[in-house]
Amino acid sequence: MYLSRGDTKTAIQFYQQVLARQPDFFEALFNLGIAYRTDGDLQQAMAYFDKAKAAAPDERARQQVEQVIARASAPDAPPA
Repeated sequence: MYLSRGDTKTAIQFYQQVLARQPDFFEALFNLGIAYRTDGDLQQAMAYFDKAKAAAPDERARQQVEQVIARASAPDAPPA
């Protein structure tokens, strides 16, 4: 909800709290990557996208993460 409202700082804090309790929670890892990308921190975003890919519950989720990584890695990609 914070992320969709554009409150990336609060979203990042929230996802980090979730991950402190459950470090392999796919949705939190993926959304934290999106939050960092939106905030302009591509390095952190990629780190969390990689973790999300490793924690993906199935191939469809893994492919979704790979698509986001490809878009975020493009030289002219806007911040999410």
